[in-house]
Amino acid sequence: MTETVRRAYHFVLSNLDRSELTVHDLALAVYRSERQFYREMKDKTGMTPYQFMQKIRLQQARRMAERHKVSSVERLARAVGYHRTDHFVRLFQEAYGIHPKDLLAP
Repeated sequence: MTETVRRAYHFVLSNLDRSELTVHDLALAVYRSERQFYREMKDKTGMTPYQFMQKIRLQQARRMAERHKVSSVERLARAVGYHRTDHFVRLFQEAYGIHPKDLLAP
């Protein structure tokens, strides 16, 4: 993992619940222009910065759900920066093939 990717990863983790987090914010955090950041992320990870951010959010959501850190899908969505629960659920199901509530159930 390059220094830029590592910094971007930690920045997303530190700002996980900020739904307004943008690619511009990420680029600033790693001292790159948006264009430079986009190219470097695509080259090093095979993902766009947005896809990278989304992947981290969904991975963290899965971890939180598996560890029963939240009590509802709505709270889980908000904890990882999604205001629209339906959008979060759709992305989660696309990524993992299950509904997040299936992981929350005891």
